[in-house]
Parts: sequence; C-alpha cells; structure tokens
Amino acid sequence: MKYLSLFIIFITLSFSQGYQEKVETRLQELYGDSIKFSFKKIKLMKSERKSAEKVVRQYFFKPELYTWKIEFDGKVIFAVLDNVVGKVQPITFLMIFTESFEIEHVEIMKYRESHGYEIGNKSFLDQYKGKSNQSNFTVGGGLDGISGATISVNSLSRGVHKLSLIISSLSEQFK
Repeated sequence: MKYLSLFIIFITLSFSQGYQEKVETRLQELYGDSIKFSFKKIKLMKSERKSAEKVVRQYFFKPELYTWKIEFDGKVIFAVLDNVVGKVQPITFLMIFTESFEIEHVEIMKYRESHGYEIGNKSFLDQYKGKSNQSNFTVGGGLDGISGATISVNSLSRGVHKLSLIISSLSEQFK
C-alpha cells in the first residue's frame, strides 16, 4: 500500500509538470498561433463527479481537471486533459469540445502501457468525433474496439464519456 501511495504521488506530480505547456503547444498546432486561450485547473464538485462516475462506472483519476477555453474566429471551444487507468498505468488524454459540447478531437498525450498503444491511432480516435453526452459510448455498440487492446479501449471510452457528461458545467467555470 505504501508503494501504491508513492506511485500515485509521483504520477500526480509528473502529470502536472509540463503538461500545460505541452497541451498549449498542441492547441496552437491544431488551431494556429492566433488562438487565444485561458487555462484553469478546475476542482470537480463532488455531486457532479459522483453522478458522472456512477453513469460511466469509472472513477476520476484526480478530483480536478486541467481545462482550457479556446477562442478563435469568433468561436469558443473547450479542451480538457484527464487520465484514465489502463491495465495498470495511467493513460493521459486530451479532449476538445465544440461550442455545442460535441467532441471535436481526442488525442492520447501519454501512453504508459506495453500493450494496447493502438488506441493512439488517428483512425481509432476519429470515431469519437461528433459524439456528445447523449451518444452510445459502449465498445461494440457505438464504438469499435481493437483486438489486443480491450482494457485500454474500454478505459478510454469510459473516460471520454465521463468528460462529455460534465463539459457543460466545466465551461461555466470560465464565465
């Protein structure tokens, strides 16, 4: 138990150091240098967190999320960085939502497992585009799986679903 606690502390510290810069660089690559973004580390409300966790059957990795409000060409979109646990290790992923809170982009920022890395493939991640909190996120239902990456696919799909359930309230934190 002592080693697990130390591992979680290590991952939490390494998660926070450098990821803000990495995500902001990636946002500029995706949308150009003329974008304007603001960053907030948002602590999730307990009731909202528990509600999403119950629907998805997956806990949040941490009680707060790294979020960005992105403005360009008269649009306002939002990005969220989160972790889910794969078989053993965390999978760090970025989600970008449209103004109407549909998924615009999902990207694996850091994959730490030895198997299942295929979930980082663009062709797999593109299937999330256009989905919203009302979409079917079940593997084999609304989403295709990947042979040999079942745990990672299910974990990521639940994480994506979880964020889609709370993105509208996260966006309120920027007003």
